Amino acid sequence: MPVIFKRLALLVRAHIDQLSWQAVVLAILAHMLVTWGLLFIANEQALTSFTTFFYYYTVTTSTVGYGDFSPTSELGRWVVALIQIPFGLALFGVLLGKTCLLYTSDAADDMQCV
Repeated sequence: MPVIFKRLALLVRAHIDQLSWQAVVLAILAHMLVTWGLLFIANEQALTSFTTFFYYYTVTTSTVGYGDFSPTSELGRWVVALIQIPFGLALFGVLLGKTCLLYTSDAADDMQCV
C-alpha cells in the first residue's frame, strides 16, 4: 500500500511542477469568487464585504482560523465545510509547493555556480 501513496505523491508533484504561476493565481481567484458567491447566496452578510471576506478567506484557507469570523447560517457552514476549506487547502498547498520549488531550484542553481 505505501507504494501506491508514493506513486500518487510523485504524480501530484509532477503536475504541480508543470502548473504555471498564472494558473495557480487564476485557480485561487476563481475559488475566492465561487466561495464569495456561495456565501452571498447563503446570506452571510458579515462575511461578504471585500475587506472582511479577504481577511476571512485567507485566515480560514490557511488553517489559522482565529474564529473572529465564521458563517452563521446552516447553508454558509456547508459552503465552508464542503467548498472553501477542502479546495482552499488544496490550493494553499499548491501555492506553498510552487513557492518552495522556486526557492529550492534557485538555491540549487546558486550552489552550482560556486
